[in-house]
Amino acid sequence: MTANGVVDVPVITVAAVTLGDVCAENVEVVVHDIPEIADIQGLLGLSFLRHCRTVIDYAAGSLEITEGR
Repeated sequence: MTANGVVDVPVITVAAVTLGDVCAENVEVVVHDIPEIADIQGLLGLSFLRHCRTVIDYAAGSLEITEGR
């Protein structure tokens, strides 16, 4: 489900996703092109973040992702 409605896309499992020093193994990912108007190369979703400790501090304008568990 996207903001523009339902999109049928493949879901695959990748061996690992690494962000800086944080690595998550066997992560399900959605294979979908992001519209060209967005200047981004991908999105981190809950399938990655559930492996991590994630702290969002809106007041400080910061996001901290560290190894979890």
